[in-house]
Formats: sequence, C-alpha cells, structure tokens
Amino acid sequence: MNYVDVQWHHSNADNPIRLVSELGADRFETRKIEFWADGRVGYASKDGASRDTGLGDAPVPTVQELNLRGEFTAKEIDARSFQQLWDRYVGRGVPLVECSITFLTSDEGGRAAPFPPEALSGDLYRPHIVVGPSDRRIALVDDRGWSTEDYIGIAFHDGPPAPQLGTEMKAVLSLMYFPHEMYDKLTPGVSFTVREGAKVVGHGKVRRWLG
Repeated sequence: MNYVDVQWHHSNADNPIRLVSELGADRFETRKIEFWADGRVGYASKDGASRDTGLGDAPVPTVQELNLRGEFTAKEIDARSFQQLWDRYVGRGVPLVECSITFLTSDEGGRAAPFPPEALSGDLYRPHIVVGPSDRRIALVDDRGWSTEDYIGIAFHDGPPAPQLGTEMKAVLSLMYFPHEMYDKLTPGVSFTVREGAKVVGHGKVRRWLG
C-alpha cells in the first residue's frame, strides 16, 4: 500500500481542501478521508462512504506528478499516520460527533474521582447522553420511578489525554448503534447531559458530525 496526503489550493467551498488516500499497487484508492474548509470531514472505502465522498475511478498520480500541477501540494505519508487519521475521523465505521463537554466536579454532584489518563479515548468509556437543558442535574422519572427521558448510547472515541473535571473540553463520540433513530436528535448546537446510570455527571453541546 501507498499513502498520499494532498492539499488542494482553491476557493470553491463545494470541494475539499485536503485529500488523504490509501492506494493499492495499481494506485487506485482503497480508502480516503477528505477535509473541507468549513470543518466537514468525509470518508470512503470499499465498505461504504459518507454522503459527499467517494473513491476515485482512476489511478492517483504520483506525488511528483501532482506537485507539478500548481493547485496541489502532495506528500507521501506512512501507514501509521494514515491509520491514526482514519481511527480519529472514521473510527469503526460508525459516525463520529464532535462535542464540547464539561464533567461536573464532586462538589457539583458529579464523579467522585477524576478520570485516569486516556480514559476518554478508544471507545472505552461508554455512558449515555440525554438531549435537554445543560443545567439539568436530576434524572426525570414518572410516579412509578420509571425514566421519562431517552438515553442515547455513545462511546468516547477521542478526548484529551488528561481530562479534568470542571473544565470544558473537546471530545469525539462514536455513535455505536447507528443508524438507530435516537441519533437523529444530535444535531449541531443541541445541548445534552452525560449520564452514568441515572446520575448526571456532565453536560455538553454537539459541535458537528464528522462524516
């Protein structure tokens, strides 16, 4: 396999500005990640693709050939670098959502202990989120004690290496059960609370979908 990272210099907002591709021996794309100036990220592989991205139908020119064209700046990268980008923006093939999140301190009624390093990466931490006001601190139940809220299953795919309670941070969530309809609520700008069981441990806001 070969891997190329190409900057595309143009002013057309409909086209990506960066294309990162995995190429077979015939230089046809087998996986691709595209980045737009407005923050959108798309992906494509033989197993599927996001809405605006697809694998090319012709061999990709060499880096030297691309760099002879004034609109491109291309370089080769290694397999590890490509896989890191793929894991971050595509994950296990499910959509990813970038959010702003603040976890409550113990004094605010949140977690009793801080997170260990890297706890918010790798899809290991799997709480629920509930769409609604970010200042909600008690789970809503009916007179029988049954929940009246919709709990949405997510996993923390990528977050800060040393997450701090009480501090806003950026995190990327995996939508593990996509295409379940519960994820339709997670539109950009929507606020939510983070739940460990019925306990509210944090709050946040959806920034954008990543592919």
